[in-house]
Amino acid sequence: MNTTSVTILLVLFLAALLPACGDPKPTAPAPQGLALQSGERPFGGFGISAGQPSEERLQEIAPHMACVLSFRMPGENPYDQAALTTAAGGRFVQIGFDKAGLMDPAKRQLAYDAFESAMQDPERMTYFHCGSGNRVAALWACYRCEVEKKSVEDAIADGKAAGLTKLEPVVREILSGK
Repeated sequence: MNTTSVTILLVLFLAALLPACGDPKPTAPAPQGLALQSGERPFGGFGISAGQPSEERLQEIAPHMACVLSFRMPGENPYDQAALTTAAGGRFVQIGFDKAGLMDPAKRQLAYDAFESAMQDPERMTYFHCGSGNRVAALWACYRCEVEKKSVEDAIADGKAAGLTKLEPVVREILSGK
């Protein structure tokens, strides 16, 4: 199977899963009954950007979220997040990103599809996380520029508000020429 076929199959698979990950909360900074913790940042009115949640935090947030979506690579997860999220009554999706994935427009589109799916229903938020929140924020900045056509500087500012730090040069490289 070639790379294009694998990408198409992955997009179709995610398209089937992501509607369940939708559900934004456009005006509230956190779902009712759930306070944000250090490092958790609301963004876009539909999501929370965060670093790796502890097992206890994941059990706490999973029932309150439309979805817990990890941008960590498969080998990075310190515990079985899918099983823990499901046991707590939530949904879990993983779309692993590394620098090569960030640089790949087709792979970034998977994150963009996840953002757009999460924007569909105003009742619940999606908890997007990676190791530190930096990949989530980098993808958000790219989305704001590439899809929503914000200026590079405005998109970077939105990314920083969502937790963009060390990946800023990568985002600038991706968005150069936009």
